[in-house]
Amino acid sequence: MTHLNIPDRTLVFCNGTPPTRERVAQFVPNPSLVACADGGTDKALNLGYVPQLVVGDFDSISPSAKDKLKNAEFIQIDSQDNTDFEKLLNVLLERGLRNVSVTAFSGGRLSQTIANMQTAYKYSDILQLVLFDQTSVVYPVRQSLIISPPPATTISLLAATNEAYVSATGLLYRLDRSLLTHGGRGVSNVSVSDTVSIRVHDGGIYVILEI
Repeated sequence: MTHLNIPDRTLVFCNGTPPTRERVAQFVPNPSLVACADGGTDKALNLGYVPQLVVGDFDSISPSAKDKLKNAEFIQIDSQDNTDFEKLLNVLLERGLRNVSVTAFSGGRLSQTIANMQTAYKYSDILQLVLFDQTSVVYPVRQSLIISPPPATTISLLAATNEAYVSATGLLYRLDRSLLTHGGRGVSNVSVSDTVSIRVHDGGIYVILEI
């Protein structure tokens, strides 16, 4: 998945279940910045990453993690109107950092996983976002996406909005301005080409690769 290995990539840890160190290094081999949403700091440290920026209300980060990061920047935001992940994305935006890979976004509490997915879609018009865990890679897409997945990769296209009209080539089940709504249509398609091209004509979707 070389399309993930691009320069100037910020690596973000949320407070979910992290993948292995090898998995993180596969997708973000040389992060320009390691940033954490509150308790994601512990997840990063456990994998051997040293966060440079930590943002949140600090109700999840462990005292020992704080003690280890003498040179990190801590930004405390106590607002309960958004999640620590969203608070962190706002800080990255303020600093002009728009290429963001997010891990440890899933697992743990289901409510947090869903909130992280929704937040990623919310910011997908102003950030180049990709999320990944141990088994999947997720792109929130509002306009278009071109990817080069391994052969016969299972790819699901799920509506992020109430309705989405989508065209896609390079998949077993081709879409041509097809309507996707919340539900089962779009699940478990399969790549049949070296290049998969997806265009969203209206609405928005999640493109989920099981790799």
